Amino acid sequence: MKEKKVMYPYFIVALLTVFIIGTMAYFYMDYLNAQIGEETMISMNEVSQKNAATIENRIKDNLQMVDSLSEVVIYEDLNKPQEIVEKMKYLAEKNHLKRIGIADVTGDCYTTDDEHLNISQREYFQKALKGESNVSEVITDKIGAGDKINAYATPVMRNGEVKAVFFYVKTVEDFSQDILITSFGGEGHSILSDTTGKIILRCDDYDGFDGIDTMKDLCYSGKTKYFDDDNDSGFIKFIDAKSEDCYLSFEGIDYNGWFVLTVVPASVVTARITSFSKIAFLTWFIIILVAVIFFVVFYHFRRRSQRQMEAALYNDPLTGHKNFNKFKTDVSLLLETSPKRDIFSIVEFDICEFKMFNKIYGYAFGDDLLITIMYAVNLHLRFGEHAARISEDRFVALLQEHEEEEITKRISKIYAEIQNDYTRHHPGSKFAMQFGVYQMHMYDYDLMKCLDKAIYAKNNKKNDPKAFISFYSEEMYQDIVRKKQIESRMQSAMDHGEFVVYFQPKVDIETNKVVAAEALVRWKDPQNGLISPGEFIPIFEKNGFLEILDMYVIDTVLTYMSSWRGKYAPISVSVNLSKTYIFQEGFAQRIYDMTQKHGIEAKYLELEITESTMLDNSERLIALIKELKSFGFLISMDDFGSGYSSLNMLKEMPIDIIKLDQVFLRSNEQTREKSKLIVEGIMDMINLLGIDSVAEGVETKDQLQLLYDVHCRIAQGFYFYKPMPISEFEKLL
Repeated sequence: MKEKKVMYPYFIVALLTVFIIGTMAYFYMDYLNAQIGEETMISMNEVSQKNAATIENRIKDNLQMVDSLSEVVIYEDLNKPQEIVEKMKYLAEKNHLKRIGIADVTGDCYTTDDEHLNISQREYFQKALKGESNVSEVITDKIGAGDKINAYATPVMRNGEVKAVFFYVKTVEDFSQDILITSFGGEGHSILSDTTGKIILRCDDYDGFDGIDTMKDLCYSGKTKYFDDDNDSGFIKFIDAKSEDCYLSFEGIDYNGWFVLTVVPASVVTARITSFSKIAFLTWFIIILVAVIFFVVFYHFRRRSQRQMEAALYNDPLTGHKNFNKFKTDVSLLLETSPKRDIFSIVEFDICEFKMFNKIYGYAFGDDLLITIMYAVNLHLRFGEHAARISEDRFVALLQEHEEEEITKRISKIYAEIQNDYTRHHPGSKFAMQFGVYQMHMYDYDLMKCLDKAIYAKNNKKNDPKAFISFYSEEMYQDIVRKKQIESRMQSAMDHGEFVVYFQPKVDIETNKVVAAEALVRWKDPQNGLISPGEFIPIFEKNGFLEILDMYVIDTVLTYMSSWRGKYAPISVSVNLSKTYIFQEGFAQRIYDMTQKHGIEAKYLELEITESTMLDNSERLIALIKELKSFGFLISMDDFGSGYSSLNMLKEMPIDIIKLDQVFLRSNEQTREKSKLIVEGIMDMINLLGIDSVAEGVETKDQLQLLYDVHCRIAQGFYFYKPMPISEFEKLL
């Protein structure tokens, strides 16, 4: 009995201890639950805020882009909207836009998908008409399948007045890559709601929204102490369609009253806490032990979850370094807060022919190269500098350098480090890189615009391996814009007859009579005047349009020659050919068929091939020339002496005529005798080989006298005649 009395207090103490510890564990776990919920709310709010900021930036970028694109329209004839949208088709396709349109002040609108409609009742049109660049609410497309779209509109101003409204259209799915992302280990999902609370976009792989179409459905399907209709942001708890508890964070966007919502099942947050709570009440020792384990495990998993989230958002999985999203976030913040932006430079760079490198060496070698590049760049970064891989083999870096010499030194050092490190581990592999640099100014706030300029600089020297670093200049940008304008106009110019064929007479210098002519092309742009061939021919050579233009010239020449039969004596006309298409199968037959179509003998059509083409493609060209000559065509070597002429080539090439480049005719008092000896030697050799000659670029009487002295009879140049319309040339026949 005494033993029982002695044990009784201990028993009571034990019970009290167990009760107290159990109670403490209960309240502690309740407190822990609240803390986890609070941290979850903060994390979800951060995800919502980041997504909202991303969408706001996307809308800002789109509004800036519509403003930029509208600048092209300012100088166009607004009374010809169909011609304007025709020019915009290239930009719509390039920028992946559903359509571009321009409307007059009455709302009468033409679009790049060849629609004609009236948008006067659209709110975005009315806002733009008041001078405001804006993005529309989500609206139903009047055209096609009735897609949900957003329109980005801006006024076209002239003399301070709105003369038209320029807009482009994107589907709401344009935002999907920004918000339709998962978080919290794949359990968290984001959606987009409009101003009425209607859900615009959602994750297709999450069925927790079944039967719920509006934000209010989510908010009022369960009790909450957080939600308030007047709030722009908040955090609530609700029960989804599967009767499961969920957490929802929402953040307002500064456009059209939209909201970004992030939804996470409560089970994701509470699973471990619930499991621990059951164990905690078994015994005070287990409670204490599990409590300690819980804190360790909780901290570990919370940290791991946070690291995984950060890795998914901000790390490049291949190189292990920050990705482009992190780069944009860090650099944008730096530019906003830095008092001196003109101490920075943006460098954009990539690997030349990286796809071919992967094919030759394999993708494993390619991945190793990307990792080596990122490692070497980060190794040479200083405090306050940033770098990241943009995509595939494209990289970007922000350097605290502004002087061209210092930038060149640093890039060269980094490039050398990459080359040495990679070739040391992969002997025999070869690669080249190209760097574009934009030196920032105080007024540069927009990172993406700065990056675009660095890209312009890089692409401007893309095909020049000797200049692996290129610095941006405003002239370079204007040149690129000009080239794009020419490319966008070329087909329209052909369709509207803006390409005009001119003839430059070839003269017998002994009789001063016109004996032949060369056909040249001019572009008479009705808005910009005469465009030089030196400006558009190189562009057409690269994009393949030169073949269409040259065939048009040949057809025009043959048409006129056919009309001269019975009026004038037959005369030879030369046309220029390009190496970009002459080696196509059946080319010789194609030209011959054109002469037969017009009833012209092949011998009256002289085909000019440049000296450089003959040097680069000698074997193939000999076969082609022989085929052309079998049809009766005359073949001439154009620009002889402008490059590195091979005299041995004259022996091998079965050509009929050599056109001496004007470089041989240029001389001064000191070089006149030497020039005469050189030209005289060339003429003697040409005559011995039985090849006729034509001197081009004759501009002075002294040059003409030189031709007399060396017995070159045929010449062309401004001294005799400038290139002229065919109607004027006919007067000389």
